[in-house]
Amino acid sequence: MASSTWIERCEERAIKACLKLANELPKKLAATARLVAHAEKSWEWKHFWIENASLWQRQDKRTQNLKGDWGPTHELVFEDWNKSEHAEQFLTALNKGMPLKLASQKTLKTLEAQLHQLAIRHFGAKGAQSESYKKQFELGEFPGAACSQNISLGFGYELEFYSWDKKSFPSQIERITQALDLVKTYSPDSYVLFQRFTKRIVPIKQKEFVSYSLQSLPGHSFINLYDRDDLDLMDDLLHENGHHHLNHYLILESPLREDPDQIYYSPWRRSLRPVRGIYHAHLTFFFALKLYHDLSVALIEERLEWPRPLTAKEKEKIFFRYAEEWVMLEYTALDLKRAIQFGQVLRAGVKLLNEMEFDRKKLGSLFAQVLKKMSISQRKKIQQLRATLKEQARLTRE
Repeated sequence: MASSTWIERCEERAIKACLKLANELPKKLAATARLVAHAEKSWEWKHFWIENASLWQRQDKRTQNLKGDWGPTHELVFEDWNKSEHAEQFLTALNKGMPLKLASQKTLKTLEAQLHQLAIRHFGAKGAQSESYKKQFELGEFPGAACSQNISLGFGYELEFYSWDKKSFPSQIERITQALDLVKTYSPDSYVLFQRFTKRIVPIKQKEFVSYSLQSLPGHSFINLYDRDDLDLMDDLLHENGHHHLNHYLILESPLREDPDQIYYSPWRRSLRPVRGIYHAHLTFFFALKLYHDLSVALIEERLEWPRPLTAKEKEKIFFRYAEEWVMLEYTALDLKRAIQFGQVLRAGVKLLNEMEFDRKKLGSLFAQVLKKMSISQRKKIQQLRATLKEQARLTRE
């Protein structure tokens, strides 16, 4: 499916979902849902409101049905709040001895207030902004004033850089622009996808985070612009764009069937993950493979022109990252074949996976040539990685 068709379908779905909620929610929330549906705001923001309103709807119905001893409904109420943005308030209420039903009712009131405030702050609804509203960094609700600038990506596409860091704002704009220019030059297919799926970048300054994005807010990337080098920045931008690309698909389709009895080893996390984790990783780390493959080709052909001379260490990093990603993706490709056999990857998921696998396999033709370009110590690391994965295959595939 062409990306433009995905986006059009996501836009249509957002409006329909809002209007459906308007027919199902209590009067005040229903009015807010209708306003969100018709607001002049991109579908990604509407999707965020829908996800939160759907959580309210699910939890309200379940909470009303909480009766007797702990059972499946109690479990669902607990789990949904526990993995939400409202987990802290909910768990605090429970820890103070509040019964589950009362703790859930209290959290529902907070979420309802948040939904109305989101409409006021981001969708043009009338009303006063409440001081009790919990600001959300992911929405660009920073404690102080923010800086914003649109970066033209060509063909009518624009990227918003939205930052709380005024001091670093000019230099960070320059870094992002430079990184995207290099992607456009040396990995043009990656750049075309970036144009279509990434809408906003927000910087983060936490060493424990490389970058992240939210399935509930597609198109918004949170990138560490303080502790990562220029190659990492290109990688991070494309990795998060891979999540946005996949999330468009996940919003429209049901590609997976979870099975707690079937788990797989993740080479990136070095831990066991459910099929969803492996599927996500495989389809997003493909873009790192693609980037470092394209840079490796340009480097081998001696046409890689950098804004400054690349160091020997940086050149080695390009080759190593390509080889590393190829080996790890080769491993997870086999596990995803097993997941298909187990019925965990459904028809829609198989279609998307096959499209990406067709492209991935073509990128492997460079592997032997890149290995020859690598130092002995780096080749040994790849050998060690393969040995580790061979052992994990023995433990998890038998």
